[in-house]
Amino acid sequence: MPRLDDKILYALPDGTDALLEGTCGAPFSILGRHNAGGVDIVRVFCRDARRVRLLIGRPQGGWGERAMRRIGDTGLYIGHIPAGISYRLKITWADGVEETEDPYSFPPLLNERELELFRNGHAAGLERIMGAHPLQVDTVAGVRFAVWAPHARRVSVIGDFNIWDGGRHPMRLRHEAGIWEIFIPGIGAGERYKYEILDQEGRIVPHKADPFARDAEIPPATASVIASSAPPIWTDATWMCDRARLQADDAPITIYEVHAASWRRPKGDPALTMSWDALASELVPYVQAAGFTHVGFLPVMELLSGGVWECAPLGLFRPSARHGPPEGFCRLVDACHRAGLGVIMDWIPDRLPPDLHGIACFDGTALYEHPHPHPHERSVLEGPPLFYNLHRAEVRGFLISSALMWLEHCHVDGLRVDMRGCAGERHDEIISFLRELNEVIAQRVPGALVIASGGSTGPDATVPVSRGGWGFSLQSCTAVPCRVGAYLAQETLWRGGRH
Repeated sequence: MPRLDDKILYALPDGTDALLEGTCGAPFSILGRHNAGGVDIVRVFCRDARRVRLLIGRPQGGWGERAMRRIGDTGLYIGHIPAGISYRLKITWADGVEETEDPYSFPPLLNERELELFRNGHAAGLERIMGAHPLQVDTVAGVRFAVWAPHARRVSVIGDFNIWDGGRHPMRLRHEAGIWEIFIPGIGAGERYKYEILDQEGRIVPHKADPFARDAEIPPATASVIASSAPPIWTDATWMCDRARLQADDAPITIYEVHAASWRRPKGDPALTMSWDALASELVPYVQAAGFTHVGFLPVMELLSGGVWECAPLGLFRPSARHGPPEGFCRLVDACHRAGLGVIMDWIPDRLPPDLHGIACFDGTALYEHPHPHPHERSVLEGPPLFYNLHRAEVRGFLISSALMWLEHCHVDGLRVDMRGCAGERHDEIISFLRELNEVIAQRVPGALVIASGGSTGPDATVPVSRGGWGFSLQSCTAVPCRVGAYLAQETLWRGGRH
């Protein structure tokens, strides 16, 4: 094997200082394998390691070891191997020894077509591109992470697997779409994670949960959780075949509206909530016996408060972890279908939560949200609300892919769409979004209901898009329950005047 002198082998490339300082936006240009003729130079950055050695694949099988040189006190290790040969890392930490593949030895995993789909706002299958996904790359099991943060200087995955150290797994930027990605070997479903983002001003924004996360910790904890890649097990084929007929315009529909967290408390304890499986065993027969055709869930996504229904949801791709893992929600939907009940859920695609770990000011800029909120608009909570920036194709794709995820992956039969900012200056952009949403759903999930509610209602709400309308299946008149509630709140003696 050709030998290189130390000047070539241990020369530090441009950008190394930024890597050591935690401001490098191109870590793959420094770390991992880099060819130098007959040898490959391997650089590893393990700040807290006691020692790092290379495990080199032998032609006859097995692994040989080779030392790596630590560069001062930087935490950067450099070694060399024959060109093209396979290698692994053997890292000695203070509490043990880890053998793993090098995350920086893997090529980009998102292809050009996937990047173009995201950039153009193409929603179908977007949740399979973005977020955290367990998979195998060349027989190596791990998780691919992808997050949109086009204005960030550096993005890192942090979690229990790297002691929440943003210097361990900085990501690769795909400039053409503003997406950062990395494949981390040796981890899988159930791991907690967030993103550490350095903005253009050199400040680390509050650690962010994954906008596309399919699972999360139970509040008040805020980390995302890597969801299993196994598809749900369904036994509702009969219902799915008959759904279009059962939800046709001339079909009778009666909806039992329910807030999952407060419908029934286990043991009567107001601090406890029923699991999705417990709801399947108790709520489904209750609704069936009462003669309803559908269950209508108030938002099942996590909210700022479990009891404040009008708040913006924290995660558009996951049911609340208060009731158990996301596959439990799918089992609840399956149980409803087996009992002949449809499932409708509230879906709020206009307002963002202001939580620091959420998507507001995600990469240090108004990325998902409208950059100029209207001061005259107020939310249920104090302060002006944050609204999604529907002018951005990426944001529209994000929202519509959420709707498709619930309808396709979770077999939900309908969405009740509430967009309270539909009036005023945002009217035209919202109507354009609603038309796009309803056209995509009609094409991808025929037979599913999309119900206009709240600010989404109007004289053209249920007129087909082809005739200039908004394309909703039905329209919900929220004034009726409000007026009935006001009537029932009156003293019995005075109700006669309000009949």
